[in-house]
Amino acid sequence: PFPLEEAAWDHYTMGMTKSGEVEVLLSALKSEVADGMIKLAKAQGVNVELVDTAQAAMVNAFRFNYGDIEGCSMVLDIGAKTTHVLFFEGEKFFIRTINIGANSITQEFATETKMRFSQAEEIKLQKGLVGLGGAYAEPVMTRMHVQLKQTMQFWQKQQGGSNPVRVFLHGGAAIMPYLPEFLAEKLQMPIEYFNPFIGVDIDQDTVDVAELEKVGHTFGRIVGLAIREVANCPLEMNLMPGTARIQQDVDRKKPYFYGAAACLTAAVWAGVYFNITVHNAQKQEITELDGLIEVYSAPHSEIQTEVGKLEDLKKEAEQFDKWISERFLWAEVLQAVRQSMI
Repeated sequence: PFPLEEAAWDHYTMGMTKSGEVEVLLSALKSEVADGMIKLAKAQGVNVELVDTAQAAMVNAFRFNYGDIEGCSMVLDIGAKTTHVLFFEGEKFFIRTINIGANSITQEFATETKMRFSQAEEIKLQKGLVGLGGAYAEPVMTRMHVQLKQTMQFWQKQQGGSNPVRVFLHGGAAIMPYLPEFLAEKLQMPIEYFNPFIGVDIDQDTVDVAELEKVGHTFGRIVGLAIREVANCPLEMNLMPGTARIQQDVDRKKPYFYGAAACLTAAVWAGVYFNITVHNAQKQEITELDGLIEVYSAPHSEIQTEVGKLEDLKKEAEQFDKWISERFLWAEVLQAVRQSMI
């Protein structure tokens, strides 16, 4: 119903059909709707890790709590506007959504009795499907029953499933009085409320178990979503929009960015500290050398004076040595002349 680029979507491979075709479960959500939910959660200080569908969460919750149950089970997740019908048998499961919910019952009754919606809702919750004037919710529930029968036939003929042997009720509308009795009569099978806490450890010191049991059948989606963090679930999808996933990756990498920045800052400060330390050591050595210069300057001058005297004496000695060597020069000349004349 909307362009693919405007949607956040994911898929799950169901398996192979008898004809050899691959069955794929596709789930999609408008990106702006998902972004709106994420922004709303973040405004309350909640970090969104993933966006799941109600049906997928119910599949995971059922597998987690009723994984070992035998036979085919049907779960009716009755909400305000829609009813999700889920079938489970072995490793197989099937999901269908019916566009009938608790609000349809209230609206039907409000239209027939010309009451306000709020008044009709109050009477529905107090008296259930049957009022003093008759079965006011019967048209809506009859339509739901017809849809359920059609869904069961599709499950059996097209999916190769068996006839359900039990029905689990889930959702806020499941608390309507006489609803279990109505479904038990129409479907001819036992009805019980879905318990999402069978496989969950509950701290009875901090949780009022009695109160939780009254509303436990409404927590299936929450439990199904929560166990994604602690267990490998059979149906895992994520409808996070692309922009939100990018931001999520950035948020996950922030600690590494901060760590790298801290390491860089530490390295810079270490370099600065090293340079300061070396500079101070050099200054200290220069000061010490200046002091030594003052100490040894006088002896140095004396030594230089003595060295000068020694140089003068050396020159005089060399002159005397030259004179001594030249003393025999003329005698040798005369001797040579004499020898030449003989």
